[in-house]
Parts: sequence; C-alpha cells; structure tokens
Amino acid sequence: MPFSRQLFESAGDAAQVLLDFLRSNSELAFTADEIAEGLLAEGARLDHAMIDRALIELVANGRVDARLLLGTTCYIYARRIGFRP
Repeated sequence: MPFSRQLFESAGDAAQVLLDFLRSNSELAFTADEIAEGLLAEGARLDHAMIDRALIELVANGRVDARLLLGTTCYIYARRIGFRP
C-alpha cells in the first residue's frame, strides 16, 4: 500500500520531535502516554499512532531504549559512549 508524501514526511518529523523531547529529559523514562502529554504541552500535534511508529523506529535504530517497568513499557533517551557511524 503506497503512502502519501505528507504522511511520509510527517513520520520523520515525529521521530525527530520525539527524540528532541527525550533528549531534553534524558534522566527520565516515560510511557508512550506521558510522551504524548509532554509533546502536547510543548505544542507538538502528534497522535498516538505517529508516536508509536516513531518509538518503534527510534528503538530499532538504538536512539531510544525501551524497558518493561512494573508492567508498563517505558522509553528513555539512549546515551551511547564512543563513536557511532
């Protein structure tokens, strides 16, 4: 199924917005709902589906770490030490 250019470009923007949010709060882990609330408070208009897709992409690329804490999946900015190509 093909996707529109608008959807394609907005997905990339969602990942960057989400990564910026997590980087600025790098000492805290958030649930997907908390991320959505935080982004909304900052004025970003991303729906939960966009956030979920962006989180999957960022976790797969190693930019965000995900862990199951007390039965809830939480996400935190992944700090990497050393050179990363």
